[in-house]
Amino acid sequence: MDRSAAVRLSRRRALVRFAAVVALPLLSACGTSGPSPVSTAQPVPASLWLAKQPLATPTPARQSPTPVVPLPTPVPPRVLGRPMYQMDAQHTGRSPNRGPREARVLSTFDTSKYPVRDGTTSKPDIQSSAAIGPDGSIYIGNHQGVLFALQDAPSAAGDGHSLELSWRFHPPEGSSWHATPALSPDGTVYLGFSRPGSGSDIEGTLYALRAPSGGAEADIVCGRSVDLCLRDHPGINAHITSVSPPAGANGIGSGASPTVAADGTVYVGANNSNFYAITQDGELHWMYEAQREIAGIWSTAALSDDESVLYFGANKGGMYALNRADGSLAWRYPIVSSIYNSPALAVDGVLYTGSTIGHVYALDSHTGRAIFDYDAGAPIWTAPAIRPDGSLVVADRNGRVIVLG
Repeated sequence: MDRSAAVRLSRRRALVRFAAVVALPLLSACGTSGPSPVSTAQPVPASLWLAKQPLATPTPARQSPTPVVPLPTPVPPRVLGRPMYQMDAQHTGRSPNRGPREARVLSTFDTSKYPVRDGTTSKPDIQSSAAIGPDGSIYIGNHQGVLFALQDAPSAAGDGHSLELSWRFHPPEGSSWHATPALSPDGTVYLGFSRPGSGSDIEGTLYALRAPSGGAEADIVCGRSVDLCLRDHPGINAHITSVSPPAGANGIGSGASPTVAADGTVYVGANNSNFYAITQDGELHWMYEAQREIAGIWSTAALSDDESVLYFGANKGGMYALNRADGSLAWRYPIVSSIYNSPALAVDGVLYTGSTIGHVYALDSHTGRAIFDYDAGAPIWTAPAIRPDGSLVVADRNGRVIVLG
């Protein structure tokens, strides 16, 4: 081969190689198969490769329909008035209701417009407190011997004279004196009446009263009366009596307010120094004889949280704690003077009482042990009141208000 032929052959091979290099991308773009080029690039990690793939739209799984659960019917809070002296069987004096923030007269009622000819006094003096029903009805007695049941007049609210008489009760020649009515959950009103002297069937009678069934015009209403005369159960020990005044010095009747337990049993002290437990049917359940003294027991009993023990003061003997089941004595804290007030029982079991000698006592209600003895310097007749901040309020007969804490 001559030199010129060799040159032409070399040029032809170069052109063929060049054309192959140029054609490879074109063949690849046209889908023409050909020899695979050897790549020197690093392999793409699977994580990056997956990240570049289009996301699939998830198909929601078929779910069962959510059952519709009905909302529970809200239970309205229980409405409480003031069912007995000092609010409840523990006589805490704490009300669940809010009081007024301004002294505006909403309603009044003049009991002097309903006089009785055989009243024990000439004036309609009120020295007791009121019981309040859950509907706002007011039950209060005066010294003349009339128990009034009052309610708001529906068409005259807020005019200053909107209370109207629902019904009233007056036993012949009887008075409830300083006693406060007690309301049973079924609406029965309990109140004791007595009169000075002797020879009357009304002496020392505890009544259970209901509203009239024939409208609001009835004067005397007795849905069911409890004909338990306290004088029929005098006890064994002789009574100590005198000539009235003070009321109850003759040992007849009761000057204390009744305490009603959850089962309806009524507990009340009497002027003959006996403490009585009376069933709803008016039967005597048991009787406890406290130490004898003129006017006996004026203190209204407090009831423990578990309703197992009753606490009351007496005109002699100090503070008593009785087992509610049978009337047996649990403990007694002796005081040389009399207790006219009703005790206050705190939530932590501390029992507070005043005395006519002017001392304020704090006692352990479980054991009767004294926690403190404060000398106020003047007789304490008021029922101690426990404030929300834990302090204790009493007042003496000189007009002084004392806060202890």
